[in-house]
Amino acid sequence: MAHQHLKSACCRALVIRYGGKRRQCIKCRTTWTVRPKKRGRKPAKPPRGLIESYFVHDTPNVRSLARRLGCGRDRAQRLLMKSLVRHVSMHSSDWSKKIPRRGTLIVVADAIWHWLKDKKITIYILLLRPRKDAAALLCPPFFAFGHETAGGWRDALRSLPHQMLARIRGLVCDGHVALVAMGKRRHWKVQRCHFHLLANLQMYLGPRQHPRTIAILSLVRQLITTIDEPLITRTLARIGVLKSHSNSRGIRRVLSGLETNYRDFQTYLRYPKLNLPTTSNSAESCINGVRDLMRRCRGFRSLRALRLWVNGYMMWKKTIRCSGKHQQKKSV
Repeated sequence: MAHQHLKSACCRALVIRYGGKRRQCIKCRTTWTVRPKKRGRKPAKPPRGLIESYFVHDTPNVRSLARRLGCGRDRAQRLLMKSLVRHVSMHSSDWSKKIPRRGTLIVVADAIWHWLKDKKITIYILLLRPRKDAAALLCPPFFAFGHETAGGWRDALRSLPHQMLARIRGLVCDGHVALVAMGKRRHWKVQRCHFHLLANLQMYLGPRQHPRTIAILSLVRQLITTIDEPLITRTLARIGVLKSHSNSRGIRRVLSGLETNYRDFQTYLRYPKLNLPTTSNSAESCINGVRDLMRRCRGFRSLRALRLWVNGYMMWKKTIRCSGKHQQKKSV
């Protein structure tokens, strides 16, 4: 509201305009500005594209950034944080616009944990990929205190928009019990990761050139790459014989789990229209990028800082390649 009869603070007399921003007391002729400038140094603005250059390793660390800008490390750290906050605020809603409005979706799920002030924080990573596409979209990660649990995965999935969640038909994961059970409860086609299965076996098999190692790995590969029922029956029988003669508790445990859940490793063959990948390597690649970012940041002071950095990295990364099995040239 305009003040037509404003009184001056000095003489309580009438005030008149004295230029664009200045006013004058008509009695003592004192002038003043209605928008005084702030005292002190102006806040520094980060250079354009600063956080992007940090993500692509053009700026390896804060020390090299300070050397390039000609300032101290504390000032360089503040400029980097300002650029990160601006990047997150500008691109916080971009991820949902890249998902097609119609069509079947596949979700690739994995988790990573991080210690923050003696508290374990689990970061749930979700990648959404259209059925006919080869690029998976990185969704905003979900953070929860404690270990990887069924409740954490339930909340992570609920963080997705309901319209997207209703279009999911397939799940690719490393075989976490709660995640597999949740996917089957939602009537999703669950594909367990081949790489995790073979890696778990090789932890207990010993040298790769050993005849027993070659025999077990060849049988496992044969089982997870066929849906011919007679061949599956013969392969399971041979795996059972090798398991009974093994003295390793780890080998017996992995092979027993395979005998029970072998159909979950063949989902990509049983439902070829879903174009499912056979591994969760796309999520693992994203996690490797997050771990590298954590190493370069050398820890975080608060949960807010952790969320800012991980979310900023995901928004910058946007998508990652996630091809279906029929597009992969190499066999498992």
